[in-house]
Amino acid sequence: MTPSLIEAAAPDLTADPLPWKLLLVEDNEGDVQLLREALAESGAEADLTAVSTLDEALALATSGAFELLLLDLGLSDSSGMDTLRSVRRALPDLPVVVMTGLDDEVTARRALDEGAQDYLIKGDWFGLSGSRAMLRSLEYAVGRHRTLTALRDSARIRMMFMASASHELRTPITIIRDYAWLLSDGTAGPLEPAQLECVEAILRNCGRLGALVSDLLDATKLESGNIPMKIENTRPDVLLRQCHADFARICEAKHQRLDLDVADHLPSILCDRLRLTQVVVNLLSNANRFTPEGGTIALRARVDAANLRIEVEDSGVGISGDDQQVIFDAFVQVDRRSGPGPQGTGLGLYIAKRIVAMHGGSITVVSRIGRGSVFTVTVPAMCDGSELAGLQASVLACSAPGTAADLVPRAHTVIWLHLPPSNTDGDEWRSRLRMVETTASALFRRHDSAFCSEQDQTVACLIEGAEPEAHGYLCRLDAALGTETPGLRYAIVPVCPSSPQASAARPPMAMMRLLSGAAVGRGRDGGTGMSGFKG
Repeated sequence: MTPSLIEAAAPDLTADPLPWKLLLVEDNEGDVQLLREALAESGAEADLTAVSTLDEALALATSGAFELLLLDLGLSDSSGMDTLRSVRRALPDLPVVVMTGLDDEVTARRALDEGAQDYLIKGDWFGLSGSRAMLRSLEYAVGRHRTLTALRDSARIRMMFMASASHELRTPITIIRDYAWLLSDGTAGPLEPAQLECVEAILRNCGRLGALVSDLLDATKLESGNIPMKIENTRPDVLLRQCHADFARICEAKHQRLDLDVADHLPSILCDRLRLTQVVVNLLSNANRFTPEGGTIALRARVDAANLRIEVEDSGVGISGDDQQVIFDAFVQVDRRSGPGPQGTGLGLYIAKRIVAMHGGSITVVSRIGRGSVFTVTVPAMCDGSELAGLQASVLACSAPGTAADLVPRAHTVIWLHLPPSNTDGDEWRSRLRMVETTASALFRRHDSAFCSEQDQTVACLIEGAEPEAHGYLCRLDAALGTETPGLRYAIVPVCPSSPQASAARPPMAMMRLLSGAAVGRGRDGGTGMSGFKG
């Protein structure tokens, strides 16, 4: 059997000179000492740090210095599944092995469902079988963590190389193209027909290289979570009619028929207009390239339940069943050499899929060899800003690999701001809601964004940072708004990469706190400003 990627890359920890870096969270000194003795007796090379409270553990573990957390679920400051959930929310990439008593295996198995990697029964660590079971559990957990860290590091290096190479290529391509234009338009003197043909070949290939560099940059930004998204209310019928008009002459040059079937006044959607246009243009470009002269291409759109479905159908060469499984992967060029047109970069559909995913949608293909293909893009038609903020935050948190010095992915947080309607007229209320969004946007950094939903009087703020950064941001927002928006309430939800649905869930009003100088931050009650709220 062929080993999996993790198995193939996993280091041999029995020969690894580096000690395991373990963090033990246990408030019983006797159990701490027993575990130390068991590790020493087994001969394991382990560097064990022990703390007695969850707060101490989270403060230490966020430094990224540990490879495994051994967790007792019954602590003085936390107990039960809430303890594990707090750890998973704050440290989604750090493996957790739960320690339980002899009569508590049911709880331990529940912990596995909540994201724990394994469990150990307290005291059952001595003897041949007990020692082997403990070592196997720790070895697998640490080994998996080291392997995934190495894979993330490798992916980061690849992305840095792609970004650097793409930027370095842009300058010489631009220079070559500009000089070729000077030759082509006769500025540098008249050219013979054969010379002009050579210059035109240079311009064509500069265009192909420029497209490749742009695709590489987009792919790198998408993988690193650095791609900007400007979400706005958009009329899809207008967007699609513009795409049709742009491609009409291109298809006409190949004697292709480009049909448009888009109903007037489709419901508006929340999207990045330029990015969604990029997706549709990519699909139309592929259809044009792989459809022979005299063929037909159709661009359609309709509302299906709560979704907008955009279809691009062609009568081209088609895609085999095997190729349909990989066509949306990066750098994949399926075997369509028999079809018309040049080969692409292998990144267009990969970029399209990632852009659609950041809109909370999906993209699929149905195709038959010799019969053509139908690509379908589905995006939420009735999605409000709050839901979209949660979905985009989840995508960013999953894709952002952090910096070379920090192997833990960057944290993202969604802050919900709710402005209840007042006795003022609707226009004044909408103006206040828009002012909240505008003020929030003015305080943002590179990765931050705001989504306003008039339907539920909510502004969802997506920020790069954890809960402390969120409270600092709220203090600045409160100061900037002053007394112009009375009754504004807030809630903070840390984004959990492994649970996008939970990240996107908007908290009920009962869980939201009044935004005021006394409430924001770690206020008078010594809490976090979100008492009783479980993200």
